[in-house]
Amino acid sequence: MCRQRILRRAWHVALGAGIVIVCAAALSLRGASGAETPAKEGADPLLPQKQALLQAAQACVAEIEQWERRSVPLTPQLIELKASMVQRLFEAKLMLAETAEKRIAAAEWYVAFRRDMLEAIQSRIRVDATPLDVAQQTYFLREAELRLAELKQAAGRR
Repeated sequence: MCRQRILRRAWHVALGAGIVIVCAAALSLRGASGAETPAKEGADPLLPQKQALLQAAQACVAEIEQWERRSVPLTPQLIELKASMVQRLFEAKLMLAETAEKRIAAAEWYVAFRRDMLEAIQSRIRVDATPLDVAQQTYFLREAELRLAELKQAAGRR
């Protein structure tokens, strides 16, 4: 049994020419009172860290989306950063999914995101995206579709 306390983690992710996005996550490990908190029988002792990881990934993706709303040019670094952070968000969702249905729902969300990202990049192919960006996003979409198919197969669904 562990006490709960707040730890701060910051991820600094460089974007192109010196622009930095900072994503912070609070990890709840010990309470302010310092009192022992009994763990539930069979509870995952790493649950607070897993939840904090999910929150950190959500915060990073939200920062990137705010950045995009400012009409910043679509650079390979921004595309790669968003793709990487959304993949990490998906992995965190999978870690916290307690049932096959929740894992499949997370994978379906990820496939939909990848499909939307591919369409967005295809629509900007002559503006600030390249054929390489489209090829990379197509790969990521196929990878997400495979992951969804594997989860459905493991759950005995089609």
